[in-house]
Amino acid sequence: MRTPYVRHGPTVGADNRAKPAAATGVRVVFPALTTEWGIQRLANLAASWRDQLLEILGAMGLREVRRLRGELGRCLFQADLEREAFGAIDGYPA
Repeated sequence: MRTPYVRHGPTVGADNRAKPAAATGVRVVFPALTTEWGIQRLANLAASWRDQLLEILGAMGLREVRRLRGELGRCLFQADLEREAFGAIDGYPA
């Protein structure tokens, strides 16, 4: 007989501290992972990153990453942003 999957997060005990499922006596069984499953997960991750990148480029008015090469007009440099945001704070390095 197969044990059903239990997907419980941490529970709170009488002392109001979070306890993992294993400490509460709940048995958690994970399925056997296969290479095909892992490959499909990585493919899905890459596809979702591609979709997000296309959405960001579309919002910027671009159709492909190659058009960003050499384009400094849209750049935000971390040092400049930090200087602008935190420059008025005493003790912040200028």
